[in-house]
Amino acid sequence: MRDNEGHPTVEDIHRSVQQVMPDMSLATIYHTLNDLVEMGEAVQLNLGEGKSRYDPANEDHHHVVCVTCRRVLDIRRAFNGLKLLPEEAPGYQIVRRELVFYGFCPDCRQ
Repeated sequence: MRDNEGHPTVEDIHRSVQQVMPDMSLATIYHTLNDLVEMGEAVQLNLGEGKSRYDPANEDHHHVVCVTCRRVLDIRRAFNGLKLLPEEAPGYQIVRRELVFYGFCPDCRQ
């Protein structure tokens, strides 16, 4: 997953793993990804596609998603001024934030 910058789905990872380990089950991939998320080694992304994508949890970053081809690009910029006021989330301790921008990639704009 660390070599895949495309934010793969479970199915994408399964296809890739099966090239090396043909007997690997989809259930094993799901369990492994869930474990990686729980350990903080991966982040599960819900980008409005009806399926999750996974991203190595190597540093805080945000995403831009093409609304046509669904390509996902990492945005490595701090949005330091973006904070919730205490009254907007009473009692919550914010531990992570993520912005997702949606638009058309250069290929789909043509």
